[in-house]
Amino acid sequence: MDLQGDRSGMGDGPVPWLAVESYCRANGFDDELTDDCHYFVREMDDEWLKWRKRKQDQDRPKGGKR
Repeated sequence: MDLQGDRSGMGDGPVPWLAVESYCRANGFDDELTDDCHYFVREMDDEWLKWRKRKQDQDRPKGGKR
């Protein structure tokens, strides 16, 4: 959740690599934990982006109108 505000675009893009790296450094993560954090944040973020896209598609009015 701390990285949510660092998303690119209109707030619906992926969390940037540099934001994760800065978070890890600010919290004193060693290299191994930093690597793990990048991996798990990316995995969770990818799932969140898929969920967000499905939600937007469901909320979009039917019949071609936007």
